[in-house]
Amino acid sequence: MTTLLLFASLVVIGLATVQAEHTWEHRYTISGKVSNSDGSAARGVQVGLDCGEGQTDTDLCGHNAETKVSSGLTGRFELTLHLHDTEDDGKLVLTANGDDFIHIIDMDGVDGAAEELDRYVDMDLDLSGIVSPWSYFIPRLALLFAGIATILIVMKNKGWWIFKQSQVEQIGQGRVSRDDLVSCPKCSAELKESNLVRHLTGKHFMQTSAAEALLGTISNSESEESE
Repeated sequence: MTTLLLFASLVVIGLATVQAEHTWEHRYTISGKVSNSDGSAARGVQVGLDCGEGQTDTDLCGHNAETKVSSGLTGRFELTLHLHDTEDDGKLVLTANGDDFIHIIDMDGVDGAAEELDRYVDMDLDLSGIVSPWSYFIPRLALLFAGIATILIVMKNKGWWIFKQSQVEQIGQGRVSRDDLVSCPKCSAELKESNLVRHLTGKHFMQTSAAEALLGTISNSESEESE
């Protein structure tokens, strides 16, 4: 589990580093909503550039051919591309679920002066068909089940929670000898001496100090008898 968390952290840090390497003059962000033909949100739809012949300008595909994002639960997406000022007026063709959408780059805005806000544009994508919502949920459910399975495996190996073995099971497997067990002064249970206080406080609702005092009295009595 620790390894998985460490890996995820490194991925996030890596993405943040890549983002930081490019100032706003090199970024161009297209965001919007992907909708099915019936107007509902299209979840889990991959949005990228169509770099086929006659589609997105070839020079724009160099840095961006593999750049893709998926629409979220509400159908929203945000695609950030690496573009320079010299690529203004270039043609981008976004592709989503087999449909293409043309966008002409405009980095100067309405006033003709290039500013950071001009590199953020809105563009909704209306699909010609309907995408099953399972395309969004199945990958996430698979990750969830994989995470749960990993946690359960670790817990089983460590003997935690529901996988914690009773002392009877441990005796059967030779992990604990009966010679190592002592009897509870309040009931017929046999358990490790180190677990007696916890047993008395949890099972018999004794205060910790009272449980320790009782065990001390028993221990002294046994010592006197042995003498």
